[in-house]
Amino acid sequence: MKLKRYLYWIAALILVGLTGGLGLVVQSNADDPEPKATSEIFLPFVTGGTGVGDTAASVTANLVEIAQGPAGGGRIDAFTFFIPYAAESFAAQLDAGSNSATVAPNEDILTTISIAVNRSGSVIYYDQWEDTFEGDLTFPTQTTTLVWGDGDPTNNTTGLAPGAVVEGIPGNDILTAGTIIILRSTVPSTDAGRGTPPAVFFDGGDMLASRGGALAVSASYWASTYPDILYTDAWELYPTNRWGMEYISPIGQNVNRDGPDIRGEFEVVGLNVQAVENDTLVEIDLNADGIFSNDGITDPVSATLAMGEQFSLLSGVLAGSHVRASAPVQAHLFASDPDSTFEARGYTLVPFDQWTNNYLALALRMAIFGFSIPIIPLLPSPSNLQQLPPACLFPL
Repeated sequence: MKLKRYLYWIAALILVGLTGGLGLVVQSNADDPEPKATSEIFLPFVTGGTGVGDTAASVTANLVEIAQGPAGGGRIDAFTFFIPYAAESFAAQLDAGSNSATVAPNEDILTTISIAVNRSGSVIYYDQWEDTFEGDLTFPTQTTTLVWGDGDPTNNTTGLAPGAVVEGIPGNDILTAGTIIILRSTVPSTDAGRGTPPAVFFDGGDMLASRGGALAVSASYWASTYPDILYTDAWELYPTNRWGMEYISPIGQNVNRDGPDIRGEFEVVGLNVQAVENDTLVEIDLNADGIFSNDGITDPVSATLAMGEQFSLLSGVLAGSHVRASAPVQAHLFASDPDSTFEARGYTLVPFDQWTNNYLALALRMAIFGFSIPIIPLLPSPSNLQQLPPACLFPL
């Protein structure tokens, strides 16, 4: 490993440790990915302290080996994302989360995927699951694989189903920092609606990756007919190097708040798990008893997932429900109150090994009648704060 290239980061972080009171994560080559199979070293640093008299000893370094390889072996890096929730699973989830007769389990699903570009000159590759994944996404061979930012507008929208829309690509097909790409589709939630072979949409199961810079990606879905946008969910998506092999849910159907004028936000809680590598074994301790029984009664039967494949539970998730996998996966929650007219919220789970005791509260201000007023976070007492699941807060 050519660790000399990282020494300047170490020196910079020692200075940060001397000043204290700052938390950050450093990835030395986050804007210069290598597309071919290789491996990279990422050096995350975190400093913690009062900001007075801290020394370099307060800087901790964690070496994390990140494997980056072609499809089939899994792309685990800071530049590859998978889109969660198959349309049929999300349509069924909407139905499970509402008592309204207007919500049907076979509704078409409107998908909106947002991609924000961090660095000018980036190139984004978007791989559709419908015709299998590319052997190496950054060297595509399939006409349905879309490429944005390579200066060739002819490969921006090829092979898409009618109504699938790409917005935000500059006319010269050169991406700059701050470019926002919006992908929209109306996706049938039945095989018959998709046709044979299945039509190509922007939907759950797709994969995208970038060369030249990091991305910020989010996804939001809702039914194509009433209640449409009134009953929706959205998630932030993490690159595959932030996925994990173990997750614990901080919320669940056992933490409902009942009483007058109090909504039961978690009366229905569902879970979606997605794999990055083939032959990934996923087990779920749904009833949070510490035992992965795989009996189909107290716990779901374990599932073996291929790359990009997903496993969905429509309800039954409890606070403490435990997911473990044989390879990295991402996990998302859907929560709703069926007794409300329409109410849903989505959460992206953080892997258990990324939980921490250090958290960051942003310094906020509000303008009132022309005056800038600081907003002070209201925290529980220390005893109550200790009872909050770490995943509920923002780790440093």
